Amino acid sequence: MRILVAFASRCGSAREIAQAIAGTLRSAGHVVDVRPAAEVGDVTVYDAVVLGSAIYNRAWLPEATELVRRGRRALRDRPVWLFSVGSLSSARGWPLGALAQQEPKAIARLRAGIAPRDYHVFAGVIDPDRFSLVGRLIVKILYGRYGDLRNWAEIDAWARGIAHQLADSQTASRAAPPGALVGVQE
Repeated sequence: MRILVAFASRCGSAREIAQAIAGTLRSAGHVVDVRPAAEVGDVTVYDAVVLGSAIYNRAWLPEATELVRRGRRALRDRPVWLFSVGSLSSARGWPLGALAQQEPKAIARLRAGIAPRDYHVFAGVIDPDRFSLVGRLIVKILYGRYGDLRNWAEIDAWARGIAHQLADSQTASRAAPPGALVGVQE
């Protein structure tokens, strides 16, 4: 299968996660293109799409939401997986966990419009240079540390799950008699 892994990233964390996902999918035998969402034109040339964005101010970056808007019909017609990357999204021990786990603004609408197979939130990187002095103090007091909070094993497991779902759907479509509706039980 030919798969697009598209991403929107400001500081590189979502890009690196997209590259890791692509590597796992390639190792499962797929042809994978990794591209910034802003550079993606026609998604109809792909059999499946994985799309992710960094979260800023509880929202996806505009280039990711624009890709969904432009390609909504095509995305609805193929398997799609979505992911978000937030510095504090999955940070264990974060006292404001409920706030950090809130779904990004408008993601429910995006999900409803394209019906992805899955949506996952990954932790990102807390870079002290991206915070004001007051922000650094608040993060240090509340969370206690900065750094790379990405769980690479979790990312790999999620990507392997995508590869398994794609393999299962390929097997089902090959096994179905001509004209049969795959996935429909009588």
